[in-house]
Amino acid sequence: MIRYAVVIPARNARAYVGDAVASARTQTVPPDEVIVVDDGSTDDTAAVARAAGARVVPHPTARGVSAARNTGIDAVAAPVVAFLDADDLWTPDHAMRCLAPFANGRPCVAFGRSVSFMTDEEVVWPRIAAGTLADPLGTLLVDNTVPQSSAVVSRDALLAVGGYDEALALSEDYDLWCRLADRCVFVHTGATTTRRRVHAAQTTWARAHEMREAAWQVRRRAMARLAPGERPARLPALVAAMRLERAAAIRLGDAQGAAGLRALAARMDGELETGDLLQRTVLGAGATALALRVAVGRLLRMVR
Repeated sequence: MIRYAVVIPARNARAYVGDAVASARTQTVPPDEVIVVDDGSTDDTAAVARAAGARVVPHPTARGVSAARNTGIDAVAAPVVAFLDADDLWTPDHAMRCLAPFANGRPCVAFGRSVSFMTDEEVVWPRIAAGTLADPLGTLLVDNTVPQSSAVVSRDALLAVGGYDEALALSEDYDLWCRLADRCVFVHTGATTTRRRVHAAQTTWARAHEMREAAWQVRRRAMARLAPGERPARLPALVAAMRLERAAAIRLGDAQGAAGLRALAARMDGELETGDLLQRTVLGAGATALALRVAVGRLLRMVR
């Protein structure tokens, strides 16, 4: 089986990091090493991680999760890097399932499904078919289908694209997958092998609207990297992404999100010179109809 190392970025994660390290060290295919990058913690995260069996690489001051992951990538010697966040867990077969696609030496991004825990609503993600993605960028433009804590990636490919963009505060993982899309085979194992802990301090839950804006910034960057003649073929993926966002705003009764989505669609139409294609996708039957559907969605959530 191919050699791999685990990289866990951590900041003030003493309550969780020991369990994360343990889940990595007890894989049926053991890693070469588990590296915890302590990103300027002010608690005893480093001590807990060492006690659990990790090698700790410290940042004297906090530099952010992207810099922490990049430090980990630089620190490993194995040809494959498996990423795990400090508050998440793997099932024991995670590495075994994700390493299989690397057998022929091709650059690869492999991932499985994640399931949320510590929450009333169990969310399994992504909901796409297992197997090799026929069009990785097309799939990613619709939605970020690669759970960060499930991703297992060729180290050479990570280095070739410069790793995580440390200038991005949000959606840094999504941006990386899009930049790897034309270099790597993307393989979804279809197995649920990552457990994603839900808690109040989590960025993705606490800053949902900012996350949406950041995700669309990633899509804009991905479109900008394409040759002009390649962009029209990618518009259906953007339309599909807008439909997903619209459906989520209606389901959640999120009037602020719906308004933000309308503004975002107008901006994207202007940048891509697509007339009002994305705006029409958001509005559907019109602004009044959209507002009414959002209001109904809000009422339904209140009575549940």
